[in-house]
Amino acid sequence: SLSGLNIDQNITDILEIATNFNGIWDHLDGSSAAQSLNILLYGAPGTGKTEFVRYLARSLNRNLVIKRASDLLGKFVGETEANIKAAFCEAEESKAILFFDEADSFLSNRNNAERNFEVQQVNELLTQMENFNGIFIAATNFNGRLDNASRRRFAIKVKFDYLTREGIEMIWDSFFPKLSCPEYVKRMTALAPGDFGAVYNQLRYMPEYRLTADYVANVLEREIEAKEGIENKRKMGF
Repeated sequence: SLSGLNIDQNITDILEIATNFNGIWDHLDGSSAAQSLNILLYGAPGTGKTEFVRYLARSLNRNLVIKRASDLLGKFVGETEANIKAAFCEAEESKAILFFDEADSFLSNRNNAERNFEVQQVNELLTQMENFNGIFIAATNFNGRLDNASRRRFAIKVKFDYLTREGIEMIWDSFFPKLSCPEYVKRMTALAPGDFGAVYNQLRYMPEYRLTADYVANVLEREIEAKEGIENKRKMGF
């Protein structure tokens, strides 16, 4: 379920667009003019970008090819470009959704590039996007770092943000259905679905008699405090 995520788009519209593209996808082959659906997901870590991609793949009954920066960035000249090309070929041959996580690692602004290979890897990715038959999704925590030309290549751009009051309650109920979400937890700021996942993994084997709503709330507060780049560490928002 995508319930509770704080997204700046109508999620139903995105799913309908992807479903319509999925209907023609199987008829595309090497002789077809390139037709791709490129989707950019951006926002803070843990806000649901990767889970959205997995949800979409399940909804469309498609396999998912996931590539992270560590999979693609090479040590030698031309290695990154070759890895990018191979990833697109793999996804197109298997008609799988291709997902690049940490996309800012290879789609950074070319105006700020200090070395030639940084420009070349952006050019290679843009070329592959233009010639791809399928669904390509890129995710980044740093939207401002992306190359402007690459950003225009994405037909759909979706911002993921921290949970709203309503979203906090919905995500709490999905992870801790036996505990009532305290009012002060609903007022927490900078709280993401990934924080709930981390807390659940910490507490999943906790004896049930010790697992109280306040105990869960305290662990959630520690997750927020541990985040880097959160200037205002005050946990309550009014």
